[in-house]
Amino acid sequence: MANDEVDRRSAILNAAVECFGTLGYYGTSLQRIATMVNLTKPGVLHYVGSKEGLLHAVLDEMYDRETEDVTAGMVRDERPLIAEMWRRTVAVNAKRPELVHMFSTLSAEALNPDHPAHDYFAEREERIVEVAANIRWHVPEGVDAEQVLRSGFAMMDGVQLRWLRVPGRDLNEMWRAARTSSSPCHSGRLSLTMRYLLAPDSFKEAASAQAVAESIRRGVAAGDPGAECRMMPLSDGGEGLTDALVQATGGELRSEHAHDALGRPIITRYGFLGEGGFGTSHDGENPRTAVVELAAASGIERISPADRDPLAASTFGTGELIRAAIDAGAERIVLGLGGSATTDGGTGLARALGHRFLDADDCELPLGGGALPRLARIDDTEVPDDVRNIPIVLACDVTNPLTGTDGAAAVFAPQKGANPEQVALLDCGLGRLADAITALNGRKITDKPGAGAAGGTGGGMLGLFNATMRPGIELVLDLLHAREACAWADVVITGEGSIDGQTPYGKVPSGIARLAKSQGKPVIAIGGKVTRDPNVTAALNEAGIVATFGIAPGPAALPELLTGTKRNVEATCAAIASLLSVARECSSRPHQ
Repeated sequence: MANDEVDRRSAILNAAVECFGTLGYYGTSLQRIATMVNLTKPGVLHYVGSKEGLLHAVLDEMYDRETEDVTAGMVRDERPLIAEMWRRTVAVNAKRPELVHMFSTLSAEALNPDHPAHDYFAEREERIVEVAANIRWHVPEGVDAEQVLRSGFAMMDGVQLRWLRVPGRDLNEMWRAARTSSSPCHSGRLSLTMRYLLAPDSFKEAASAQAVAESIRRGVAAGDPGAECRMMPLSDGGEGLTDALVQATGGELRSEHAHDALGRPIITRYGFLGEGGFGTSHDGENPRTAVVELAAASGIERISPADRDPLAASTFGTGELIRAAIDAGAERIVLGLGGSATTDGGTGLARALGHRFLDADDCELPLGGGALPRLARIDDTEVPDDVRNIPIVLACDVTNPLTGTDGAAAVFAPQKGANPEQVALLDCGLGRLADAITALNGRKITDKPGAGAAGGTGGGMLGLFNATMRPGIELVLDLLHAREACAWADVVITGEGSIDGQTPYGKVPSGIARLAKSQGKPVIAIGGKVTRDPNVTAALNEAGIVATFGIAPGPAALPELLTGTKRNVEATCAAIASLLSVARECSSRPHQ
C-alpha cells in the first residue's frame, strides 16, 4: 500500500475511534466518517470494506496491538509478576484516553448478543487469559494465577470507567490506589508485591550512586524475590550530578581535556541535558543546558592524600569545562558545587573564563587560594559576552557563608589538607576576594548562604557571573520526577557514606525523605557510618527517615570497609527486604 493510502486509512481509523467512542457503533455513520476525512462514502469503503470491517479494524489494529505487545513482553520475562503486567497495561492506556473511551463504550454496547462486536468482547478475555496462563508467573504459594488475572480484568474495567468520568485524573495513580486497597485473594491483596524506590547518593571514596543503587537492588531481590524495584541514583550537587541529570533527561555525556586541581592534564566529562531537561527560557523554548560538576576536574578524589596542596589547588579545570560547554552551544549551565579539593573562591574557574586577579603592582596572582591575601583588584575587561551573560545555576548542598568560623576555610579546608595556619591564610584570602568583588561591581557576597560552598566557589560565582543558587537535591528531585516515583513506591531506601549531623540539612537522604513523607511513604536510610546521636536521629525522623542502618558487618580497618562497600550494602538491604517481607506476610494473615 502506498504511503498516501496508508495515511488515508490511518485517518479513517482515527476518525472511527472518535465517533465510536462518543456515539457508539450504531450512532456512527460511514458518511459522517467520510466527511471528517474529506472522502466519499465509497472512498471510505475502499479502505475498510464495510462498517463492521471498520469496527474490527479499530479494535484489532489500534486497541489490541499495544496491549498484546505487553503480554508478549511478559512471556519473555523470567518469572514475571502479574502486577507488573497490569502496571504496564495501565501505563499504555493512560497515554491513549480516546481509545480507552471507545473500548469502554463499545464493550457496554456489545452486551447485546446481536452487536457485531459481541463475540469479540466475549472471547477477548478468554484469549488473553489463555495466553497468560502459559506464563510462569511469580505468585505466592496457593494463589490461583487465573483467578488473579480475571480479578484484574474486572478491576481494570472499573478503574478505567471512573477515570473516563472525571477527565484530568492520573490513571496510573488510580490503578495503584485500587490495587493496594483491593479485596484479599489468598491471604493478602491482589498483589503481594512490595515496591521499592532505590534513591541513594554516592558513598564517597567507595561507590558511585549508581553502583550503590544496583547493590541495593541485588540485596532487595535476595531478601524478597517478588519485589519490584526502581533505581533513582541521586546527587545533591557533588559527585554523580552529571550522570543523574543526563540519564534522567535522555541527554548526552561529552569527554573533554582539562586540568585537575593541581594543574595536571586530565580527560574528564560534562553533559548536555535532553529536551525539556531544565526550565524554560523567556520565550517558552527550552535552552540548551549543560551540566558540569566541579568535582569532575577540581575534585578532591582526583588528588591522593599525599599530593593535596590546599594553598595551590585551583578550580581552573572547572572553568575549562564551562568554556568547552559554551563553545559547544550551551545556553545555560548547571554547576554542581561539591567534592572540591580547592579553597580558591572560584578564582581559578573565573581566570579560565577571562577574569584577571591582580596584586598591588598589577601583576597577576598565581593560581590557588594561598595567593589571595595579596589580591588588590579584579580585571574583567577581557571576559567575553557569552561568558558574562550565560545563566549559571549553582547546585549546592550547604549554606555556609564565605568567611568566618562557619566559612569555607574554617569548615572545609582541613578536609583538604590545610593546617590551622593555612586555614587562617585561606580565610583571609577569601575576605580579600569579597572586598575586591564589591569594589568591582558592588556585589556583597560574604554572608550569602552557600557562598562558602566548594571552597568559596559559590561566593565567587555569585559575585562574578550571572549566577543563581539552588539546593542541589531540590533541583535533582525535580528533574527526576521524584514525586511521581515516591507515589509509586511502598518504601524508599536511600543512603550516603555517612549518616551524621549534616544529613538532615540539604543532603540526599533528607531531601528524598521529605518528599516521600509528603506522599505518606516511609524511608529507610543506610550508611557506611551511622550516628546514634539522639538529636540527629530526631531530626532524621522529622524529615521522614523511619530507620537507619549501618552497613559495616563489624569492626574493620577503613580500607577494608571501603573495599567491601557494595557487598555490605547488598547484605544489609537483603536483611531489610527480608524483614519487611515477613512483616507484610504477617500483617496480611487473618487475625485468629
